[in-house]
Amino acid sequence: MEDLDPEKIKDFHIPENLMRKLYSMTGDSENNRGFILAYVSQNGKPMVFCKSDTQIIEMGLRKALEEFLLDIAEKERTFEVDQDEEQ
Repeated sequence: MEDLDPEKIKDFHIPENLMRKLYSMTGDSENNRGFILAYVSQNGKPMVFCKSDTQIIEMGLRKALEEFLLDIAEKERTFEVDQDEEQ
């Protein structure tokens, strides 16, 4: 087995057919589908991909993601406060 040179590895991209399959599995009709996908590329760069049928679906996804991130931030703040009180 030959050694792989990390400098010669092509950048990975999620295949378009996989994104289409993921999209087709969301929602319950052609006017009610969408997703937001966040991942880290092989180079450590954050990537975000969004696909939705309508602007209202995208806005709903963004709002849900915003609430998720706020909830995580609040839990982290609570954890930090709890640790500070223990010291």
